[in-house]
Amino acid sequence: MSRKMRRGVQQSLYKYLPDSWIDFSSKEDDGRENYIAHVDFWNSVQLEGINQRRLLRIIDRTVKSFGNTSGFPTEINESTC
Repeated sequence: MSRKMRRGVQQSLYKYLPDSWIDFSSKEDDGRENYIAHVDFWNSVQLEGINQRRLLRIIDRTVKSFGNTSGFPTEINESTC
């Protein structure tokens, strides 16, 4: 049984930051199950073979679309991240 959360990139950037509470539901064979969780930290691996400059530019634009960017650098780029 696979429990995958399907969320948009913007929602993930905003809602799943470390020290956040999240909630989601999953349809199971016997009905719908609701879950809540606390994000303690992100466990990630270094990506290889990607266009890092383009990725950071997209992340910067996405973060700025929220308006409140407290906790993020003024400009997200290769020198700040």
